[in-house]
Amino acid sequence: MRWAKPIQRRSPGQKTAHLILSVADANIANRAIANGLTICSRRVYVDKIRKEPTRCLKCQGWNHFAAECTSETDKCSNCTEEHRTVNCPNPHRRACVLCKSDGHGSWSRECPTFLKKVEECNRRNPENALQFIPTTEPWTWTTRPEEQQPRTAADTYQPTHSLPRGDPLARNKNRLGPAERLPGWDTYIPPESWNQDNYVSDWSIPPQQQPNPTQATSSNPNPTPANAGSPHAKRTTTDTTTAASHSPPLRILQINLNKSKTAHNELINNVQSKNWDIVLIQEPYIVNHFGAIPTATNYRSVYPEDRGRNSTTVRFVIWVSNLLDTKNWENINIPNTNNITAIQLRGDFGKLTIFNIYNDCTHSNTETTLRTFLQTQARRIIGGNNVSMIWAGDFNRHHPLWDRDEDTRLFTRQSQRAAEKLIELLAEYDMVMALPKGVPTLHHMSSKRYSRLDNIFCTPNLQESITRCKVDASSRPTCTDHFPIVTHLTTPQPRA
Repeated sequence: MRWAKPIQRRSPGQKTAHLILSVADANIANRAIANGLTICSRRVYVDKIRKEPTRCLKCQGWNHFAAECTSETDKCSNCTEEHRTVNCPNPHRRACVLCKSDGHGSWSRECPTFLKKVEECNRRNPENALQFIPTTEPWTWTTRPEEQQPRTAADTYQPTHSLPRGDPLARNKNRLGPAERLPGWDTYIPPESWNQDNYVSDWSIPPQQQPNPTQATSSNPNPTPANAGSPHAKRTTTDTTTAASHSPPLRILQINLNKSKTAHNELINNVQSKNWDIVLIQEPYIVNHFGAIPTATNYRSVYPEDRGRNSTTVRFVIWVSNLLDTKNWENINIPNTNNITAIQLRGDFGKLTIFNIYNDCTHSNTETTLRTFLQTQARRIIGGNNVSMIWAGDFNRHHPLWDRDEDTRLFTRQSQRAAEKLIELLAEYDMVMALPKGVPTLHHMSSKRYSRLDNIFCTPNLQESITRCKVDASSRPTCTDHFPIVTHLTTPQPRA
């Protein structure tokens, strides 16, 4: 056990410091990472030390230590001049030997050259991406969602820029109401004992979108009920145009299976009894290196175009019910990715394109691919009248716009930089959030904490067609920490 910084180098008035612990047992270390430690009656967070590039404290170069340095002179890490750092006559001057710029010292962890070296080191050491020390327990193979640091309310992220078309998610705040204060977020409660009215988010059409009873005419023999303006009123079929179609709602299930065979088989056994029209699966169980994925009976599988053509793992699959008429939907091939696929539904309502997305937590390549595809296929996807989109999946991003405001531990600078890229893409295509802010979609198996990694976004013209968008915690399969998301749309879709 030792302090990360020697006591004599602490700043005047410093009240907190980082402690480095060496633990002989990996299981003990993982429990500390998952649950934290209590030191001097204070709860502290624990993180695994990751391998970082080696930097010489003499010449400030890479891949060797000062004892092995062949340079004849020292380079100061404060001002870049030729003297030892401890003897620097300009301790308040900041200049970097590594990137040859002013404003920060060579020791700065914000140095662009250092950050580039860290990325190279992470590629050479894949264990850096793991949150825990890997053992025989599957939960220790969890990939860290982002840099995790203890943060206080004063450190809560503040956006560094304004979105070009406004906040695409804030438009839902008035409609969806304030963030739900779900009990039990900080303590584990088995799902079977949950009060579903408290833990499941469900919302109906807002009052301003309900039919106005004062507008009923003789052409509609069944006027809208008087309580249609209630915020809890359900969509009815009293309108002659709706009743004429007699089409049941389009039922969509979204779920991340954590690559678990058990969860995948359980979904196959349960999906048919629920009569889902479309099932959007992220991280399915894959049988072999050819990318074979078991499929439920009476469903058609939609795979990425590049499945089996490269070494990347297939991260998703779409199941489409055999009851949906194949004349009214088609697979949309998205090249050069195994992280996005889509289907397009057509009918009297127009065109609806549903994207199933897995967004890797270590890079933003998926967002770049989606933007490029929408730009090159704009006429096919968003061209014409009565077109709409749904983006659903595991976005692996944290931000106050969808997470709870209290979860400041999630809002690190790194996580917010990653989330901003997603938010810019949402603003570019005017997408809004269908699932209310603050509703959890993940219950971490080891830490027992709740968070929001999965999401569902839609174009504004689709909002009034969504009659239900909720998390169904009671239907979560075994061996996955993600909750299913249920979405119902009034979009009529012919069935065989």
